[in-house]
Amino acid sequence: MTLVTRRELADILGYPIKSLQTLMLRNPERWPKHRAVGDHGAYLYDLADFTDMLPHQVDSPHLRNVSTISDNDGLIVCLECGIRCHSLGKHLRTHGLTDVAYRQKHQLPATAALWADQTRDNAGRRMAADPAAKQRLAQFNDPAYLAGLQVRAVESIRRTSKYPSVRSKRNMPPVWSASVASKRAKLETAVIAAGYADLQAGIAQTVGLPERIAARKLGISASSVRRLRKEFSI
Repeated sequence: MTLVTRRELADILGYPIKSLQTLMLRNPERWPKHRAVGDHGAYLYDLADFTDMLPHQVDSPHLRNVSTISDNDGLIVCLECGIRCHSLGKHLRTHGLTDVAYRQKHQLPATAALWADQTRDNAGRRMAADPAAKQRLAQFNDPAYLAGLQVRAVESIRRTSKYPSVRSKRNMPPVWSASVASKRAKLETAVIAAGYADLQAGIAQTVGLPERIAARKLGISASSVRRLRKEFSI
């Protein structure tokens, strides 16, 4: 039996001590009971009781998306030290990093969340219920501010768009893939009904015509003709 204090247990499990105290109070049935009482009344826990709760190793900054998605306890993992927090904002200062530097260092998308999901939701509800919130946020709705923000956002997205973590998420979800396939099938059907062998053949045989005229002959839209010419390099 290896007895540890709750503070030592928090370090081992990767929680801030206050977060662990809160979780134990909210869900007492989930947590193993203390085995003894130490000096000054401190509870002592058997480390073996917490084997299943040990956090996974953060070997890769993108392992199971722990860098941007909350875990089962509603916390988010710091890729610098592996600790789990409700928000990485203040914590990053202990590593001497800003949010921008942190995302750059770990090649995270410009939009990567640094707040746990529930923390963001709670903050949103508090703002919605606060009558003075709109007044405080009025300055951020100024057209000049929004225009500058848009420029910075575009620059950030362009800078991070080639990161492996970003490129790997560009695959379309199944629902989108099905929608694209359905639209493609409709184009194919229309072109065949217009008397061409298939979609690519129709585009190839009308390449010398203006887009609008080609579209009428093929039975599809001019924008589809334009897009398909680029796709087929015709």
